[in-house]
Amino acid sequence: MVNTPKYYDNLKHYIPGASTAITKIVLGYPIDTLKVRHQLNLKSTLNPHHYYKGCSIPLVSSIVKRSLQLTLYESFKDTSTYYAGGMSGLVTSIVMNPFTIVKVNLQSNKYKTIRDVLSNYKQIQKGFYINIIRDTLFSTYYLGTYGYLRNKLPDTPLYHSLSGMVAGSTQWLFLIPFDYIRTNIQCNVNHVTLLKTVSKSPLVLWKGTQYMILKSLPVNLVTMVIYEYLKKNL
Repeated sequence: MVNTPKYYDNLKHYIPGASTAITKIVLGYPIDTLKVRHQLNLKSTLNPHHYYKGCSIPLVSSIVKRSLQLTLYESFKDTSTYYAGGMSGLVTSIVMNPFTIVKVNLQSNKYKTIRDVLSNYKQIQKGFYINIIRDTLFSTYYLGTYGYLRNKLPDTPLYHSLSGMVAGSTQWLFLIPFDYIRTNIQCNVNHVTLLKTVSKSPLVLWKGTQYMILKSLPVNLVTMVIYEYLKKNL
């Protein structure tokens, strides 16, 4: 008699990735909001409630995204950590694009509710291709670099944290221009206006870098330790 795996046996492989999503939102969402508002030249809000505005959609979508992304990553990583990161990023970026648009528009206060964003069908289509490029590059670099360091360093929580912090902070130095362009396109900034702004001051592409490096340190300190622990013990 052939023993077929139970649904739980498959489902449990998604739990470590889901845990990173929850930690990322709780610890990093307020800083992400500051980054988005800074990229759009908006004043920072003093109302604590606004720092988590729109977080319900990213919380749900991030659980789906990260659980799927890291499960795909683990299945491909024996080939190459960077290839695994790229493949997992490509798949999840296509699925998650509408959720990203909702998040960014709520953080900018352009729309007040999720229903307001969803009521504008054309808005949901904004930045589809730049989002795929952005997320694929970020996933390739982050998971590829994290996996490479994890394989080279001792298998302990301290070095898991170190690997995550190095990969998470350096990715923003190299790749934030794609994030800046995506944020502006998804918030309906005119392409001509965006091009003029970048042509006038190319360094604007790195706007918000300080926020994301600040975010990546505590987030990666915690998330990858939890991820590795759950992956080994479930």
